[in-house]
Amino acid sequence: EIYALDSWPAGHGAASHAAMKRSIFLFLLLHQHAGSKKHKAIHIKQPAVHAKPSAPRCGDKCMAARREAAYGPTAPKLQGCSPLPYPSLRRFLPKNITRPEAHPMETPRLADVWAAQKKMAAHNGTADAVVLGGSMPLGQGLRPGIAPWPARLQALLPNLNVDVRATRSTSSAWALGNLARLLPVCPDVLFMDYGVNDAAAIYNAFVPGSAGTGPAIEALSREAKRRCPAAALVHIEGAWNHGEKTREPTVPRLADAQRAVAARYGGIVISFIAGTCYQKTGWFEPHPPPAEHQRLAEQIATAWNAIDAARRAKAKGFGKGPWTLPQRVWNASAELDSCSVTTELANVEKGEKSFRRVDDASKSLWRYEEDVKGRPGFVIKTTPGAAFDAAAATLRVRLKFSDRQATNTLRVEFLQTYENVGTATVWVGDHPATQRIDALDARDRFSTIGSASFRHGKNAQFEGGACNVTMTRTDEDGTFTTWFADGAKIKSKKPRSTGSKGYLSAKTCQQGTAFRYLDLPAGEGIVNVRLDALDAMHREHAAVNKFKLVALAACDGKPP
Repeated sequence: EIYALDSWPAGHGAASHAAMKRSIFLFLLLHQHAGSKKHKAIHIKQPAVHAKPSAPRCGDKCMAARREAAYGPTAPKLQGCSPLPYPSLRRFLPKNITRPEAHPMETPRLADVWAAQKKMAAHNGTADAVVLGGSMPLGQGLRPGIAPWPARLQALLPNLNVDVRATRSTSSAWALGNLARLLPVCPDVLFMDYGVNDAAAIYNAFVPGSAGTGPAIEALSREAKRRCPAAALVHIEGAWNHGEKTREPTVPRLADAQRAVAARYGGIVISFIAGTCYQKTGWFEPHPPPAEHQRLAEQIATAWNAIDAARRAKAKGFGKGPWTLPQRVWNASAELDSCSVTTELANVEKGEKSFRRVDDASKSLWRYEEDVKGRPGFVIKTTPGAAFDAAAATLRVRLKFSDRQATNTLRVEFLQTYENVGTATVWVGDHPATQRIDALDARDRFSTIGSASFRHGKNAQFEGGACNVTMTRTDEDGTFTTWFADGAKIKSKKPRSTGSKGYLSAKTCQQGTAFRYLDLPAGEGIVNVRLDALDAMHREHAAVNKFKLVALAACDGKPP
């Protein structure tokens, strides 16, 4: 596909910028009236006259001007702002970068990025990059034929082959569960651009109401590096979430979480906000316009060239040698989706037939349809308060789990949105133990693909399943119980003075209660998903009672 880049150099004045925009508009208008339905390459001659750059606007000034920057021709005003928050790289940035770091970070590890750049520097050399993210790298909101930032980056760094593997409305938790198919082959560079989606998502692997932004970002980074240890991780810092209490994750904030994970796992932070002053702050704001996609591509290219300059200068102190798996930032990340090996996946991308449905479709209230154009799934809708048959409201799908029961995981993906949705009850086989999935997130007007994961455990409890960490408990009679990562259990007696009653070690399966469990089989089993009647809280946000299922996956949570 050929895109129109409608780009301009960062140093040009607002007048020439506006003139260019008018020319581009007239060209596109005439082009459309010509009757051609094909996208053609639009080559724009860059003006030769450079306007004098105005004063830099970074830090707090940048935050104050972000809306102007998002919707007006402010490229000259952004002179001096840098996407790299590392003082150690200041000397390698262009001279017009007068304030390189608004929120400085310590010296990064560059060995993995340098390895990719070394490949690109060879004769006819190239490196491969994969972009993971939501709607932003897909160019949601742009007119047809207008390039999103990955295509613009490809034009700026032609030796870097950029492959976009993004899905709208997804977050880091979703990518973690789908990483096996997102990264079938390890790239040299992995860009992560989930941005606001990570701030908006609720992570259903935790007790309902508990935020997990930091653990989710860490779990994705950790699994990506475990699979591809030589790949360079690049985090696109897309939101700081200042003053947005309704959407801001409990602890830590989105940007804080990204930076903590990048520092621990040897990743690079490229701050879209610091360099462009743009961040999406509310549901009512559209996706970034073409100007912001161009600026983001330019900011990434600026950062890339600065890092390459450090490589060519043989700079010291930026890390060397092979990457090793570090200690976790948050123990909670151990209990997010553990889909190390997918034994069976049924999802909308593979189509309706990938769901091995065993209930009678002719008597069911579930329909495979597009409730929104281009967004298929299994949908059930009823009128709030109206009675419905429980059997007709239950979707039954056969899935093949691994033979290692203790490490099995069930992942359920569904539409999570702010209105007209309810809850669903999930169980496997004929076992009476169930869990509930809540599709409502009324904090803000966002819609995402929710992801709920359930480990195997007897009676939907942690016992008999596998944790990523050892857990202990001291009962009232002094019995000291230890559960190990492979599901084994040992009981012993200790004096009551050595432990508090009912105490659960902090380094446990999220205190043994926060991660959710179901009785999962070894081998094949029937997954049941039943719509629930609306309660009072959900009735306040719903004109219809609806649940939309988009994927079911059976996973083995431990690597082979």
